[in-house]
Amino acid sequence: MKKDKIGFIKWNNNILVNSFRKIDFNILLIIILDSVFYLTAAGSFFLWDKFMKARATAINLPADPNEIVNTLTALGPEKAQQLASEVKSYFFLLIFSFIAVVILVIFLAGIFKSVIWAKTTKTKISLKFMSGFLLLNLIWTGFWAAIIFLISYIVNPGSVQTFFLIAFIVAVYFTNILYPIFMRRQKLNSMGTAIKIGTAKIHLFVLPNLIIFLILFILIWAAGKLTFNYSFFVTAFILITYAALVRYCVSELAYKAEMQYRKTKTL
Repeated sequence: MKKDKIGFIKWNNNILVNSFRKIDFNILLIIILDSVFYLTAAGSFFLWDKFMKARATAINLPADPNEIVNTLTALGPEKAQQLASEVKSYFFLLIFSFIAVVILVIFLAGIFKSVIWAKTTKTKISLKFMSGFLLLNLIWTGFWAAIIFLISYIVNPGSVQTFFLIAFIVAVYFTNILYPIFMRRQKLNSMGTAIKIGTAKIHLFVLPNLIIFLILFILIWAAGKLTFNYSFFVTAFILITYAALVRYCVSELAYKAEMQYRKTKTL
């Protein structure tokens, strides 16, 4: 038992050492690309929010819902109908424009993250590879979006936040297995393989992931103590840099776990 424990610690230590040996100057490009992606994504939602607020102001409805009925009554039937039509158009625009922005962000993620993971795992970048990763990302993101929708629709409102948190942790767990596997195989069935490995070899992932989340929690806590101007950007830089380092670790971990999985399948 003691030998098994020492062997497990040594196995994890080797993964950590090997992952850090693979770090090169590409990490600077990774940090820059990740920063640009999050700035672009945040900017997209900011512009969407600003645009929708401007459209809402143009309709000129009262902020108090109780006053809306009185306003419509005071306008008369014809103008009330016109205003109701504008409100209906606004809500359709709100829904479809939000979906469009989400799809845009997923598309950007497919482009930026494909390059980021390729640089992390030293995978050759090609149009076929990037289009495959984009399709994978669309399917994978769509799957988890459906899970979120089912949780919000089925689960008791008092428990929704807890289920959201669980879904987020599970999604991150399997995503960090899926992307490194896809980098080597570049096939859509990598999703099934990632789920199989993540489930069958969960004991290999628990400790490293606990350490990763613990360090992340400490970094967020420490960053929360920063109170100077532009401390938000410093915090963002620290977290993006940490994410870049973690990718090297989870890539090596996924590779070793897949080897263990293949070995047990052949026995």
